[in-house]
Amino acid sequence: YVEIGIVSSAGGMIHQWADLIVALQKKAAQKGANAIIVGGAGESTHSMVTYNPTFGLQGGTFPQKNMIAVAIRILE
Repeated sequence: YVEIGIVSSAGGMIHQWADLIVALQKKAAQKGANAIIVGGAGESTHSMVTYNPTFGLQGGTFPQKNMIAVAIRILE
């Protein structure tokens, strides 16, 4: 096989890991790959603060799933 590039995908906690793999496969296919090698997966927490004129400062945190893979083309 030959390596074509790196692809990554992210989703919220409502997404299943399989959803992220499907997204990686689609991104890899767009680059000409016909397979992926998953290199890593993890979860992280992100914070966001915004200002609303009516309610003032508002903030919150949300978890996110992340996955990265190598897009490859299997030679026949």
